[in-house]
This record gives sequence, structure tokens and C-alpha cells, in this order.
Amino acid sequence: MTARPHDHFRRTFIGELLDAGVDLATAQALVGHASPATTARYDRRPERTRRAAVDKLGTPEAVPLPGAVPRRRETAPSGT
Repeated sequence: MTARPHDHFRRTFIGELLDAGVDLATAQALVGHASPATTARYDRRPERTRRAAVDKLGTPEAVPLPGAVPRRRETAPSGT
């Protein structure tokens, strides 16, 4: 399945609504989904909650979570 700009916009819009505390039913109505389950697929809060829990461990290399998008690893500048 190829991601389309529409999908990115919808994911961002719904995610921002939910992050701001808008309830799922209101977000569902705003985007015109027939089912709350469809809107819930765009909710990124569970992934952030899992990532925050792992980050609290303070491990040098956190274990990837199922379904999580790998984070970009920061590298030290070279030439020192």
C-alpha cells in the first residue's frame, strides 16, 4: 500500500486533534469516518506512550517496539 499525501494530512490532522485533548468521537465526526475504529487507527498516542516508557529505562540502545517506527540515531560530529 502506497502512502498518499491525503493519508499524511489526515494522520497529522487527527493526531493533532487527539494530542490536543479532542475526544475520539469528535475527531471522527470532523473527518467523516463512519466508525470510531477507523479514526482510532490514526491515533499515534499509544506509540508515543510506549516510546516514553522505554526511554525512561535509560538504555543506550532501546529495543524496538512492535509496530514502532525506528527513530533516527544521532551521530557525533566527525573531525575531532
